[in-house]
Amino acid sequence: MPISHKQMQELTDAEHRNMLELFAKHILPVNHPDHLRVYRVAKRLVVANYGKEMENLTWQVSVVECEEMNALVLPVSFVLK
Repeated sequence: MPISHKQMQELTDAEHRNMLELFAKHILPVNHPDHLRVYRVAKRLVVANYGKEMENLTWQVSVVECEEMNALVLPVSFVLK
C-alpha cells in the first residue's frame, strides 16, 4: 500500500527524533572536523543528484561517534553517520 509524502515525512521525522535521542551523547558538534567532512561529502552528493523532487528539501547531517553505526540516510533528507 503506497503512503503519501506527508506520511513519509511523519515517519522519517519520528525515526530521526528516535535516532537523535538514542545517540544524543555521541553526536559530534557541527564544527567538528569529522562532521564538516561528512557534510561536504553529503553536499556534493545532493548537488550531483539534484532533481525536481529534491527542490524543496533541506538536508540535515548528524555525525555520531559510535562503533555500532556506519552510515544511514533517512528518506526525505536526513543523513546520520
